[in-house]
Amino acid sequence: MSRHYLLLKAISLGHFYQHPWQLILMWAGLTASVTVVVAIYLASYSAHQNFISASNLFIGKATHQIRGQPVVDEQLYVELKQRFNVPATPQLQATVWDNAKRQSYQLLATDLLIDDAITSTLGLSLTALNIPLTQFIFSSMPPNALLFSSESTLSTSLQASSQPFIYQNSPFHLNVTHLHPNQPQHNPGTLGVDLLLVDIGNGQQVLNMQGQLTAINLVLTHDKQIDLVKDWLPKPYALVPVNDERQALDNLANAFHLNLHALSLLAFIIGLFLMFNALRFSLQQRERLISQLRSLGIPSKTIQVHLLCEVFLIASIASAAGLLLGWLLANPLLIMITQSINQFYYALSHTQLQYSPIQLLLCWASTVFIAVGCSGWSITHIAKRPPLQLVRTSHQLAHIHQHLFPYWQRIATTCLVVTISMILLPTGIIGGFIATATGLLGFALCLPQLVTAISKFNRSSKTSNQPIFFKMLLRDSQRQLHHTAYALMALLIAISASGGINLMVSSFHNAFQHWLQQRVSADLYIRLAEHSQPSTGLQALYEQLASNKQVASQSTYMSQQILWRNEQVKIQSGQWSQKTQDSMQFLKRPSKLVWHDVIAKNHILINEPLARRHQLTWGDEIKLDWAGHTAIFTIAGVFYDYGSPQGQLWMQPFDYQRFFAKTKTKGIALYLRADTNIDTFIQTINKQWPQHTFVITHQQQIIERATHIFKQTFVITDVLNGIALGIALCAITAALMATQLARLPEMRLLHALGCNGWLRAGLLMGQPIFLGIVTGLFAIPATLLQGWLLTEVVNVRSFGWSIPLTPNLLLIGQILGLSLVAAVLGSLYPTWKTLHTPARQAGWE
Repeated sequence: MSRHYLLLKAISLGHFYQHPWQLILMWAGLTASVTVVVAIYLASYSAHQNFISASNLFIGKATHQIRGQPVVDEQLYVELKQRFNVPATPQLQATVWDNAKRQSYQLLATDLLIDDAITSTLGLSLTALNIPLTQFIFSSMPPNALLFSSESTLSTSLQASSQPFIYQNSPFHLNVTHLHPNQPQHNPGTLGVDLLLVDIGNGQQVLNMQGQLTAINLVLTHDKQIDLVKDWLPKPYALVPVNDERQALDNLANAFHLNLHALSLLAFIIGLFLMFNALRFSLQQRERLISQLRSLGIPSKTIQVHLLCEVFLIASIASAAGLLLGWLLANPLLIMITQSINQFYYALSHTQLQYSPIQLLLCWASTVFIAVGCSGWSITHIAKRPPLQLVRTSHQLAHIHQHLFPYWQRIATTCLVVTISMILLPTGIIGGFIATATGLLGFALCLPQLVTAISKFNRSSKTSNQPIFFKMLLRDSQRQLHHTAYALMALLIAISASGGINLMVSSFHNAFQHWLQQRVSADLYIRLAEHSQPSTGLQALYEQLASNKQVASQSTYMSQQILWRNEQVKIQSGQWSQKTQDSMQFLKRPSKLVWHDVIAKNHILINEPLARRHQLTWGDEIKLDWAGHTAIFTIAGVFYDYGSPQGQLWMQPFDYQRFFAKTKTKGIALYLRADTNIDTFIQTINKQWPQHTFVITHQQQIIERATHIFKQTFVITDVLNGIALGIALCAITAALMATQLARLPEMRLLHALGCNGWLRAGLLMGQPIFLGIVTGLFAIPATLLQGWLLTEVVNVRSFGWSIPLTPNLLLIGQILGLSLVAAVLGSLYPTWKTLHTPARQAGWE
């Protein structure tokens, strides 16, 4: 048996030496697909783990938090400790600004006497860091603080240095001690943020929040404890399960991650097809050789095992190379994912790649297993076939292939039923992706039958006068479907998926631009500078500008974050002018009717993402509880909001003041008269209000900034889409080229029948171009279906945004162009070989 393996090994090496492009295609297809999948997995997994690390930083081992609206009275913590025997720690959290370094820090103040408060957050105690506890509790001014930095370059000593910080426009100093980067108990950067740790008393002092906390962390392990604390807790406060809230926030980003994984899966499937198609063509070329080996007495099992080992070796090397390239690609990809998450979901400053060798080993093993599994049927089928059946003509192969059509029709019908079911049933985002996948597969299975129907059209009497060239081209297209069917279906899937994504992005861009132009309608927007303390300056400015003749109208903005159904929701209000009201666009109701209802008491507006997540619509009622005030509001309308998936509510000022009496104006929108010089007007405001740090932004600046963020968000989608499409074009080009090279022996017969070189070259060029045109035309409705499913089903279920589908002629031209490019590239080399190779030398490439 060893002699058999040596012979088979020599035959395989000789085959790939004669046909290196087959080996290159199998290796490149699998390597590229593994690269994309691994890069997306590592980047997405790391972003998720960084979010978990950052959220755990402020809750530690706590299961629940007591939160106020907006702060918690410290006396509540004292009463809680006296009444209940439960683990509890006070917490004060704020974002402070270092003006010298132009960097923000998370300041965390807690009771350092409670060792669990530090250990649960940092993973170790201060004594383990060889830092005296009294140094941070009983400290002189300025207070001492410990800095855990996410940067790799830290101070090499534990000597404290005084650093200035700003919180709400109020400066203060801290004696900052940097943690030594070589501490064995600590790995810099694992916290995910730049953290300043201080004692609770010192934190209240520097932040000017004496007697106030942002939260109380609790460890409640039994339902009875939870019920007792809930019953005792005064009305203005809420007991929030931290895991539920974190999960609600994480779920918003899960849709984003799922979209990325869907793109990577598409690239993996196409790359796997490239390997499978190259292997399939390689086996077809070796059919006669395998028949001879079987006739010489080599067992079929020996041939089967050898071919599987051949695939295993190629897949192992390709998978290892893909893991390395994916790891290199994951670092820049993680930065792009983090930027997108920061723009839409939550603040995540850490971009450390997190993985384990076991994960990489599992990825390698899974890839090899899938590759061998997908190739197993073809190898087993050809290895066990009787020797006489291995030598088959193209006519026999085409006849066998025709019997597959009824099965494909049943699968296509099943795909259609599944697509409709996933759309109509409440199957969530997973169901939306299943609908897009089955819809694509159904279209792809219909493509070979469409080519057959067009090819048979030449047999009718109406087409009997066609030139012989066209008849041969159409009949050859039908006869060669056993070679080209899978390639055409893959081309349709790749082009339609890519076109559907581009159609969704372009439709979203058009809807976003229209919404942005309507929403950002004022000429100027004024707000306080970041890290400035809220004041009455904006309200005074609003009252002064009311009598300014250069101002046509103006609006004020107020906002407050609250907890509603374990979700952070922003409530907005203000004195809105008629122009600002007209800028709001509503679902299913005219704007006049909506604003007519809002004027009435206890009516509210909600944005579309919040309405989609909780299945709300106009006329429904929602209950709000804030600072001891409880009220039931009727939803007057649902407004479009493409700015963020976060839930937003809008209520009239008189309702808003009942809940948030101390809230001050946070922004002003100015509509200036046409003859007003905007630059001169801004200079006038700055001169009249020098003591206030107002930020005045022009309308065009906001639009440009929002457009830049939008484009930046979809950069990663465009990159992955381009990679998947590139892999697809390579796969289809290789498949068509292999098919055309297999036809070179036929060219010898045509030459003997009197066909010149240009006619033979025309047949080789014409068939792929014909198939490319048919595929491109059929891909247009498939692309429109994909675009509709992505915008009306997947996007709505993922983010809660309803986007009108806006097809364009340029996209249709791109679809046809890509099909023709793949067809032409696949026929260039065979055509060149036909023109430059004597007919007697034409043979298998």
